[in-house]
Amino acid sequence: MQEQLLFLLEKTFFDEWGRHGADAEAIADAGTQMTAAFAPGGFTAPPIPEGYAAFLSLCDGYAWNGVRFFGTRALQFGRDPRKPCTVPALYDENARYVYRKVDTPLPDGCLVLGDLGDALFLYSAASGQYAAADAETMAVSESFDRFDELFIRHVGAAYYSKLGIWEKKKYREAFGGRE
Repeated sequence: MQEQLLFLLEKTFFDEWGRHGADAEAIADAGTQMTAAFAPGGFTAPPIPEGYAAFLSLCDGYAWNGVRFFGTRALQFGRDPRKPCTVPALYDENARYVYRKVDTPLPDGCLVLGDLGDALFLYSAASGQYAAADAETMAVSESFDRFDELFIRHVGAAYYSKLGIWEKKKYREAFGGRE
């Protein structure tokens, strides 16, 4: 799976924006910041899970085709300096969901890792799983044991849909016949 994740990162992000992974200290600091900030309000923020920390060491913030994954710090990039693409930091986006006043708050012990439209990408410390969930109801639509599975499912599907016939054949060969 790691090869597939790297393939998709190269094709959808690194080729255009370069590599920008976070170091271990920045990843640990981001987790500590969330744990310390949210605890007084009664919310238990889990440490950044190992699979997502590995992703952050490769790519500290990601955006492509509507899919975003949050990094240790806010990230801005783009071709037009007047309209840069901004990917919020993990802390900022999690604070938004922890402190929002809605009927269905972020479940305790969960982290918001990214989003795609009305879907959130979450990690649950209770189950040890990654999930795609509705942003309003928090109803889980898909669960994954590892972060790379979630990434490949959502980024891979969007990438595949943009390919031509010849490119799709090469993609299927690279991914062992799977789309």
